[in-house]
Amino acid sequence: MSENYIEYQEERIYSISRVTILLLLTFLSFLISVDYVPNIQLVQLVLGGLMIIALLYHAFITYRPDDFIKLRRNILILFDFIILTFTINTLGENGIYLMPLYALIVMQGSVSYGLQYYISGGLFAIAGFIYLATSSSYWQAHYDVITAFGITTVLIPLFYIKTLIRLDRELEEVEEKIAVIDEVGDNISIPVVGVEERDAYKDEIKKLIRKKEPFTLLFISLQQIFEGKEDDHIADMVLQEVVDEINKVVDEDDLFARLSGNEFAIVSRKQRVFLRKYLQKLETAIISTHRVNDRSIRIEPNIGITLYPEDGQDEMILGKNADEAMHVAKEKQNVHYMFYRALTS
Repeated sequence: MSENYIEYQEERIYSISRVTILLLLTFLSFLISVDYVPNIQLVQLVLGGLMIIALLYHAFITYRPDDFIKLRRNILILFDFIILTFTINTLGENGIYLMPLYALIVMQGSVSYGLQYYISGGLFAIAGFIYLATSSSYWQAHYDVITAFGITTVLIPLFYIKTLIRLDRELEEVEEKIAVIDEVGDNISIPVVGVEERDAYKDEIKKLIRKKEPFTLLFISLQQIFEGKEDDHIADMVLQEVVDEINKVVDEDDLFARLSGNEFAIVSRKQRVFLRKYLQKLETAIISTHRVNDRSIRIEPNIGITLYPEDGQDEMILGKNADEAMHVAKEKQNVHYMFYRALTS
């Protein structure tokens, strides 16, 4: 994707939030009496049309995530302000209850899309306030209210810029971590038979992405437990036995590769409906007890799962998300695998 995947996920969240808010506003509009707001039917019609467009927009970014990214975001923000300004102008004095939505749109747009959209959103909002102050007799008489809300709309989102900067820093840290993992993965010294190398894993993912073919990426970290303690190093013999058992489970079309010492990856084309059963088989194959030097060692997996294209559009983002899900699984008790989507839902 031309924009990073985290921003794309934020766009999806923003889209879902819009649909939710519009559903709530539409429901509330039907509770308002015509005697209280004479033009409420017009407002309901506008909200209904806005709801249809919101659903179409969500479908577009789901199936065409790479197209017209900057243009579609700015158009969406502009369209929100046009509808909001029209509704406030129609409601007259009752429109003041919708004034805070100006700040909400600017804030949500800047947090979800980036700092540049704070600028465009702020300009759109100011244009809306100017329109109200010059075209509506009611708001001309209450320009002080317009001014107060205008200042609030511009200032409140500034408090969220710190959040955007933090997200950028976190992404840089993740990229640095992945670079370190790549470097370590090139220096594997323990020989293991029956598993592909890291480069084969990367090539397979890139090939499937070029073909737009759905697949599942599993990051597997093997955990050695003995006498109530954990040890990162697993004996060569035990590691080979576990790899042999995993190979009995993986499908012929699956790619099973080693990333680093005790960390592996599976790229599977298995249909999603069979995925959980597949994971259960992997658990059964990996969870085992071995005897090494008269010591009983138990091996357990931590598995992080990401789905293409739902959870990422390139190899780096998919790997980062699978790694994050794998570490969350490790932190939880009696949980051996975790879907990345469960972390973001």
